[in-house]
Amino acid sequence: MKKVSIIGCPGAGKSTFARALSNKTSIPIEHLDFYNHQKEHDYENDKVSWIDKIGELTSNDSWIIEGNYGSTYEQRFTKSDTLIFMDISSWLSIWSVIKRRIQYRNKKREEMPDDWIEKIDPVFFKYVVLFRLKSRKDVVDGINKYRHNNLNVITFKTRKAAYKWLDELG
Repeated sequence: MKKVSIIGCPGAGKSTFARALSNKTSIPIEHLDFYNHQKEHDYENDKVSWIDKIGELTSNDSWIIEGNYGSTYEQRFTKSDTLIFMDISSWLSIWSVIKRRIQYRNKKREEMPDDWIEKIDPVFFKYVVLFRLKSRKDVVDGINKYRHNNLNVITFKTRKAAYKWLDELG
């Protein structure tokens, strides 16, 4: 395991699990939200620069890259040897997003740019609430589309299962 992609609904625990996996394996970690939410880049509208950034991040010998961003699946998954899908319940993800908003009020999360302000806008919250009904299918389709013979796909339905697996890692 040298090149790991971690995906799942916002609030599923991707960032926290990625840090724990990085601490356990010493594999460097990249948080896609850190790059996507930087104000000096408009990756939302400049797709070429976004794809170039992903190419830069995946050109290293080892990495853990966490975040969804379906537009990056092909670049990440085809270079990954391990893909971890945090397929956590909607209710836990919703609760975690609300808890995170309260916990980081007037503070910055480690994986976000310095000028990030924690908020829950209606579009984002709707995405989280409807993830299992709408976006989860796109995630699964992306996994199936870019899956290759050397890709170990691991799906966790609970955080407990994810951390049990991590504890059992050599």
